Amino acid sequence: MSFYLLKKSKKISEIYSLSLKILQELKEQIKAVALENQVSISAEVAARLAKSFTIAAKDSVDAEQADVDNQHMEKIVEQPFSQKELKKIRQLIKDKSKGASKKK
Repeated sequence: MSFYLLKKSKKISEIYSLSLKILQELKEQIKAVALENQVSISAEVAARLAKSFTIAAKDSVDAEQADVDNQHMEKIVEQPFSQKELKKIRQLIKDKSKGASKKK
């Protein structure tokens, strides 16, 4: 997605300025790619940011789809026991072991 498309689809009043601090090396890389693509540094950064959100959205969809295995069965993620549940389980085990020792 080029800045031209962003600019064409948005009114100038909807485009905002953003200042950020980056390493000189990164700035030079962006500048070189912007020259290659014959766009401004601002246009190159805007296009790359927009693309990163598109990729993030796709990754989110892929992650949701990964919750279904190849047999289209959804993976069930079980939550850990609460403190109350753990206490009850310990009590049941304790009561059971007391009952077993009395039978001997």
